[in-house]
Amino acid sequence: MSKVNDAATAAHDALLRLVWRNLDGIMVRIFSKASSDFEAYFSDAIETYLGMISTAAERVHQHANGSAEGLALAERLLSVDAKFVPSVPDELFAATVSHKTLAAPVIEYKAVSGTRRATQVGFVDIECQVGIPDRIKIDNNLPWALALSHGALLSGGRLERRFVDDDMRKTPEAPRWEIEREMANVWIDVRVTIPPLGQLLRELKNLRNYATGPRLVIVVLPAIDSETASCLRSEDFVTLSAEWIKKNGFV
Repeated sequence: MSKVNDAATAAHDALLRLVWRNLDGIMVRIFSKASSDFEAYFSDAIETYLGMISTAAERVHQHANGSAEGLALAERLLSVDAKFVPSVPDELFAATVSHKTLAAPVIEYKAVSGTRRATQVGFVDIECQVGIPDRIKIDNNLPWALALSHGALLSGGRLERRFVDDDMRKTPEAPRWEIEREMANVWIDVRVTIPPLGQLLRELKNLRNYATGPRLVIVVLPAIDSETASCLRSEDFVTLSAEWIKKNGFV
């Protein structure tokens, strides 16, 4: 925000280009999670899934009216167990990146004479949205079981023979693991001239104050010492250095 002269330099241009062309990889590296972060939730997700199947079986049995086909379908549902659930793929825990913009305008909103007035106060080098893995669940990928559990194949309280015959011919599809992501709006401030820590903190906080909602601010510097990085993290800023970017294989 206060680095107009800094942004006009070739050094800033080079660092900005480095971040931009590797943006997806950098965000994935920073914000992805490990499967071990979610292990505590695996058994709960499987238990919930099997509970849904059990409920479907009970409803089918209830409305089978003694038909052999309906009872067989209920037994088929009850045969689904935890072994039917596939292992969780590691790629599920990768962060996602979208809505990437260079030189995104920063807008200040003020109430003037009862109206909300927007004024552009500057630019931020990069704006993007990052999907951070947050919660894991099982997609109920058994259409025939779900339909039965919600009564979609019930007519007049009875299970229709034509639907039972059709569903009995189907091979159950294995469920899929799904990840719910927390969407983070991110501003990235690239700097090649490093001001004193107090000034840098004030400038970054001033930038964040213009956000209209929760906003994660990442500052990119040519290099950063551990103490400065720790101070910035304590104020909820994320730090990156050109050294770290190149050391992690981004060129």
